[in-house]
Amino acid sequence: MLPPEPCPPKILALIDKAACLHNDGQYDQALKAYQSAEWDWEDDYEKHHPMDPNQRLYFKLAAGSVMLSAGRYEDALERFGIAELEAGHVVVHGHPNRAVVHSCNAFALNALGRLDLAFEQLVKASALYSSVSSIQFGLPTR
Repeated sequence: MLPPEPCPPKILALIDKAACLHNDGQYDQALKAYQSAEWDWEDDYEKHHPMDPNQRLYFKLAAGSVMLSAGRYEDALERFGIAELEAGHVVVHGHPNRAVVHSCNAFALNALGRLDLAFEQLVKASALYSSVSSIQFGLPTR
Protein backbone atom coordinates (compact mmCIF):
# COMPACT_ATOMS: atom_id res chain seq x y z
CA MET A 1 0.00 0.00 0.00
CA LEU A 2 1.12 3.48 -0.71
CA PRO A 3 0.96 6.19 1.95
CA PRO A 4 -2.06 8.46 1.73
CA GLU A 5 -1.63 11.57 -0.40
CA PRO A 6 -1.18 14.34 0.34
CA CYS A 7 0.64 13.49 3.52
CA PRO A 8 2.45 15.92 5.84
CA PRO A 9 6.22 15.24 5.86
CA LYS A 10 6.33 14.43 9.59
CA ILE A 11 3.57 11.85 9.14
CA LEU A 12 5.24 10.40 6.07
CA ALA A 13 8.41 9.91 8.12
CA LEU A 14 6.42 8.05 10.79
CA ILE A 15 4.75 5.90 8.14
CA ASP A 16 8.16 5.11 6.66
CA LYS A 17 9.41 4.08 10.10
CA ALA A 18 6.34 1.89 10.61
CA ALA A 19 6.88 0.22 7.23
CA CYS A 20 10.53 -0.47 8.05
CA LEU A 21 9.56 -1.98 11.41
CA HIS A 22 6.93 -4.10 9.66
CA ASN A 23 9.45 -5.33 7.09
CA ASP A 24 11.92 -6.12 9.89
CA GLY A 25 9.34 -8.30 11.65
CA GLN A 26 8.93 -5.92 14.59
CA TYR A 27 5.15 -6.10 14.39
CA ASP A 28 4.14 -4.60 17.74
CA GLN A 29 6.42 -1.62 17.16
CA ALA A 30 5.08 -1.24 13.61
CA LEU A 31 1.50 -1.14 14.91
CA LYS A 32 2.49 1.49 17.47
CA ALA A 33 4.24 3.55 14.79
CA TYR A 34 1.21 3.48 12.47
CA GLN A 35 -1.04 4.43 15.39
CA SER A 36 1.35 7.23 16.34
CA ALA A 37 1.31 8.54 12.77
CA GLU A 38 -2.48 8.54 12.71
CA TRP A 39 -2.77 10.22 16.12
CA ASP A 40 -0.09 12.78 15.28
CA TRP A 41 -1.94 13.68 12.09
CA GLU A 42 -5.13 14.15 14.09
CA ASP A 43 -3.38 16.17 16.79
CA ASP A 44 -1.05 18.30 14.66
CA TYR A 45 -2.67 18.66 11.25
CA GLU A 46 -6.38 17.96 11.52
CA LYS A 47 -7.27 21.65 11.81
CA HIS A 48 -5.57 22.73 8.56
CA HIS A 49 -5.12 19.42 6.70
CA PRO A 50 -7.86 17.07 7.87
CA MET A 51 -7.59 13.45 6.83
CA ASP A 52 -10.05 12.44 4.17
CA PRO A 53 -11.82 9.07 4.40
CA ASN A 54 -9.26 7.35 2.16
CA GLN A 55 -6.40 8.56 4.34
CA ARG A 56 -8.16 7.24 7.45
CA LEU A 57 -8.78 3.96 5.65
CA TYR A 58 -5.06 3.68 4.88
CA PHE A 59 -4.17 3.48 8.58
CA LYS A 60 -6.73 0.73 9.24
CA LEU A 61 -5.50 -1.30 6.27
CA ALA A 62 -1.84 -0.75 7.18
CA ALA A 63 -2.47 -2.00 10.73
CA GLY A 64 -4.39 -5.00 9.40
CA SER A 65 -1.52 -5.77 7.05
CA VAL A 66 0.90 -5.83 9.97
CA MET A 67 -1.44 -8.16 11.84
CA LEU A 68 -1.51 -10.48 8.83
CA SER A 69 2.27 -10.58 8.76
CA ALA A 70 2.30 -11.39 12.47
CA GLY A 71 -0.07 -14.31 11.94
CA ARG A 72 -2.85 -12.55 13.81
CA TYR A 73 -5.41 -13.38 11.14
CA GLU A 74 -8.54 -12.95 13.25
CA ASP A 75 -7.33 -9.54 14.45
CA ALA A 76 -6.52 -8.54 10.88
CA LEU A 77 -9.94 -9.65 9.70
CA GLU A 78 -11.55 -7.61 12.47
CA ARG A 79 -9.53 -4.53 11.48
CA PHE A 80 -10.42 -5.03 7.81
CA GLY A 81 -14.08 -5.40 8.81
CA ILE A 82 -13.96 -2.02 10.53
CA ALA A 83 -12.30 -0.57 7.44
CA GLU A 84 -14.98 -2.11 5.23
CA LEU A 85 -17.78 -0.60 7.31
CA GLU A 86 -16.14 2.80 7.28
CA ALA A 87 -15.35 2.60 3.57
CA GLY A 88 -18.97 1.71 2.85
CA HIS A 89 -20.14 4.85 4.59
CA VAL A 90 -17.56 7.43 3.58
CA VAL A 91 -15.39 6.35 0.64
CA VAL A 92 -16.62 7.59 -2.71
CA HIS A 93 -18.60 4.92 -4.55
CA GLY A 94 -16.40 3.43 -7.24
CA HIS A 95 -13.14 4.41 -5.58
CA PRO A 96 -10.47 1.68 -5.84
CA ASN A 97 -9.98 1.58 -2.07
CA ARG A 98 -13.29 -0.24 -1.78
CA ALA A 99 -11.73 -3.06 -3.83
CA VAL A 100 -8.58 -2.99 -1.69
CA VAL A 101 -10.64 -3.64 1.45
CA HIS A 102 -12.20 -6.76 -0.10
CA SER A 103 -8.80 -7.94 -1.28
CA CYS A 104 -7.39 -7.60 2.25
CA ASN A 105 -10.37 -9.51 3.64
CA ALA A 106 -9.75 -12.28 1.10
CA PHE A 107 -6.13 -12.62 2.16
CA ALA A 108 -7.03 -12.95 5.85
CA LEU A 109 -9.87 -15.39 5.14
CA ASN A 110 -7.57 -17.50 2.98
CA ALA A 111 -5.01 -17.63 5.80
CA LEU A 112 -7.76 -18.86 8.12
CA GLY A 113 -8.71 -21.59 5.65
CA ARG A 114 -12.11 -20.05 4.88
CA LEU A 115 -11.64 -20.45 1.17
CA ASP A 116 -15.28 -20.05 0.14
CA LEU A 117 -15.51 -16.67 1.88
CA ALA A 118 -12.08 -15.66 0.62
CA PHE A 119 -13.20 -16.39 -2.93
CA GLU A 120 -16.35 -14.28 -2.45
CA GLN A 121 -14.22 -11.36 -1.27
CA LEU A 122 -11.90 -11.72 -4.28
CA VAL A 123 -14.87 -11.70 -6.64
CA LYS A 124 -16.14 -8.51 -4.98
CA ALA A 125 -12.69 -6.92 -5.20
CA SER A 126 -12.35 -7.87 -8.85
CA ALA A 127 -15.80 -6.57 -9.74
CA LEU A 128 -15.18 -3.28 -7.96
CA TYR A 129 -11.74 -2.85 -9.49
CA SER A 130 -13.10 -3.60 -12.95
CA SER A 131 -15.82 -0.98 -12.54
CA VAL A 132 -13.40 1.76 -11.53
CA SER A 133 -12.76 4.38 -14.15
CA SER A 134 -9.07 4.20 -15.03
CA ILE A 135 -9.17 7.75 -16.28
CA GLN A 136 -10.93 9.12 -13.19
CA PHE A 137 -8.52 7.57 -10.71
CA GLY A 138 -5.38 7.25 -12.87
CA LEU A 139 -5.18 3.47 -12.54
CA PRO A 140 -3.43 1.20 -15.01
CA THR A 141 -5.72 -0.63 -17.39
CA ARG A 142 -5.60 -4.37 -17.68
